[in-house]
Amino acid sequence: MHEEGNILGTITKGFLGFILTLCLFFLIFSLSLKETVFDKNFVLDEMEKYEVYSMIRDGILSGFSGQMNEQQPQDTRPGEDTRPGEDTRPGEDTRPGTEDNYYRPPENWTPDMGPPPGWTPDMGFPEGFEPSENWTPDMGFPEGMNQSSFYGRQYTDNGQPHPASAMPFDNETMLRALENSITNYWIKQQVQNLIDEIFAFLNSEKTELELKIPMSEVTDSFTSNIAEEIQNDDDIPEEYKEDILEKIDSEIGSHIPEEIDLLGQPEFPEDMPEEEKQRQIKEAERRNEEINDGLGKLKSLYEYTKISGLLLITIMLVCLLIVFVMFKDIAAVFSMLGSSMLASGVSSYLSTMVLGTILGQFVPKEAAIMVDVMRDVMSPVQSYAIGFAVFGVCLLALSFILKQRAKQE
Repeated sequence: MHEEGNILGTITKGFLGFILTLCLFFLIFSLSLKETVFDKNFVLDEMEKYEVYSMIRDGILSGFSGQMNEQQPQDTRPGEDTRPGEDTRPGEDTRPGTEDNYYRPPENWTPDMGPPPGWTPDMGFPEGFEPSENWTPDMGFPEGMNQSSFYGRQYTDNGQPHPASAMPFDNETMLRALENSITNYWIKQQVQNLIDEIFAFLNSEKTELELKIPMSEVTDSFTSNIAEEIQNDDDIPEEYKEDILEKIDSEIGSHIPEEIDLLGQPEFPEDMPEEEKQRQIKEAERRNEEINDGLGKLKSLYEYTKISGLLLITIMLVCLLIVFVMFKDIAAVFSMLGSSMLASGVSSYLSTMVLGTILGQFVPKEAAIMVDVMRDVMSPVQSYAIGFAVFGVCLLALSFILKQRAKQE
């Protein structure tokens, strides 16, 4: 009977030791998550460390550049008509140094001379200009059109004004202005504001998540930079710059929204086809659903992590209390706690080493930054693991000393 009691006690002690080790193992990772993934300062420091703001900026500029290149007509140079038949493309420019993609009337041309050389009504009109209702092509040059109306226009192969020529400047000028407007500092401000919003949502300080990016600063800077480019362009006659700057101010204001709502519906130009609008609406709904679902899971994990520490500590205290009641020996309690802390520390440290090795071998070089971030996240795990293991050894030593004293007494 006595032997059966000893066996049962040993099994119970081993089982409680396993539970205690498991709780300590998860406690190490729970404490580490609180110091890394769920610490706003850690997230911001990592973004600064790996120059995430620069990567976001480069991605935005690359996206704009790609869109501009898609809109760029293949061949719009004056006097080079790829259409079959008679050449009705704008005629030869008498000014030197204008071998670019823009039609510019001769410098000595004025509206009272009639249409500019090479222009015919079937080629269309500058964007925003509409001739009077009673105007017909046989009347010749419509009233109200002047040199600034034509200045900086691009033409497609069918002779119509190209959509990319809504602004009287080229893609290179626009990208240069964007680079000066969308700065790393502005990107950093917006990202930090979004992270503040996300952590306020995770901490239940806000019931609804709003991810909005104000664009007024970028719009003002972009308009100012474009205006400076136009003012410094010696090819543009001074008498036309004021009209062009007014056009820039009005068109940029209509193309850039006051703010971008990452969880809202996109804004559409008035002339966008209905089919395209519906496609973008469905895409936005799908994206918003994925974002909300991901943030919901993140919030649940965040809340579980917050309470997991207390829960794990409670379970460990219960296990230690059961051991003390069963054996009525503080040395046994120290021995079990020390063994569990040593085992959990060694196992958690080895798990981070194995994980780091796997990531280093199988993650592509293009995603090397993710491996570095993961190692930063795992760094507190290793620190806690070493601390738990050392403290566990100390408890085992203390337990051994207590047992030796008990034997001597």
